[in-house]
Amino acid sequence: MPTTLLCSGLLCQSVVPIVSALLLAVLPVTVKTNSGEKIEGELGRIGQSELTVTDVGGQKRTMSFDEITQLTAREVEPTGGPDRQVLLASGSRIAAQTVRTEDDMLRIEPRRQPELIVPLKQVRAVRFRPGSVQTDPEWLGNLDRQARGDTLVIRRPGDRLDPQQGIVLSVDEQTVGFDLDGTTVDAPIDRLEGVIFGSVDQATGETPIQVSDIYGSRWSVASILPSSAGEPIEIDLGAGITHRIPLDQILSIRWTSGIEMLAASEPADSRVATYVQTNLHPNLLADFFGPERHREFDLIFNGGTAVEYRIEAGFEQLAGSVSRAGDVDRSGNVTVRIKLDDQVAWEESLTGADPRGFELPVGDARRLTLEVVTTDDGDLGDRVRFHRPRLLK
Repeated sequence: MPTTLLCSGLLCQSVVPIVSALLLAVLPVTVKTNSGEKIEGELGRIGQSELTVTDVGGQKRTMSFDEITQLTAREVEPTGGPDRQVLLASGSRIAAQTVRTEDDMLRIEPRRQPELIVPLKQVRAVRFRPGSVQTDPEWLGNLDRQARGDTLVIRRPGDRLDPQQGIVLSVDEQTVGFDLDGTTVDAPIDRLEGVIFGSVDQATGETPIQVSDIYGSRWSVASILPSSAGEPIEIDLGAGITHRIPLDQILSIRWTSGIEMLAASEPADSRVATYVQTNLHPNLLADFFGPERHREFDLIFNGGTAVEYRIEAGFEQLAGSVSRAGDVDRSGNVTVRIKLDDQVAWEESLTGADPRGFELPVGDARRLTLEVVTTDDGDLGDRVRFHRPRLLK
């Protein structure tokens, strides 16, 4: 028989929040292990390297993090989050209600979570608007571009982005203070796409844990700190930064590296077709004109090159950017295509030097193909750099 709560006046006002907190203190989860086992139950305490789950039969099971691949909340759904996103150097992407600078720190306020204070040297970018099909290629392309100074990205009429190099002096609710060639301007945020901080190293996949919350934040985590049953999840983001996420906001936790760099992966297939027909053996063509690994995480393709990779289970997104290779003096038009299971998922024509970026959901696809297509003007100078192409969990 359901329990009836009888109260009135001030007593009811004080009791209801307590009962609500108790109800939210239990997190029903599904835990997947390395052996393929799935365990359903309620999350208990978290230790230094293990966690406890009370399964549906009432048995408490303690499992080390080394045994677990993923924990998923069973009764929690994603919801719309704040438009602003902060990208940390470690790879964390934080949906933020507000952001503001204070000396050499950035104060970040996620929704219904404690404020987070991060050194500016750990911040890669702040985007003030939600992504769109029109602006994503330009924004993501600029994000992957290495620059000595900071970049103020202005949104012009027609959803055109205009990046300006300089120094970010401050960020508040309304404006970004920016030094543009010695002139200080207060740029209104409602006219900006975002700011990108220069000289910040980007994530390379070392963080062993990925935590996702209901507001769209994806946290790249060095470790999960101990907590008692019902307490918020406390995460260590590295560089002395910790953060607490309430249980009712946790979507999933993955105990595997969140990034696979394609430059470090073995292709499943590679093909080269030159613009002028030749009798050379395909293997010899691939040796001469096949993809080149550059600066550890980049790939350089010549025109007519197509390389296929397998997508292992668990990866959800393909990200990166493309641009003309820097060693090209003369070049014709060239098109870059990305296919998922032979279906074109992204296509851009490179007519200038500006990079174009992509973030594509891979869905159920198990193969992806990067392809550089030569157009009717021939393949002279058709060399394209893929900047940090990577699969994300």
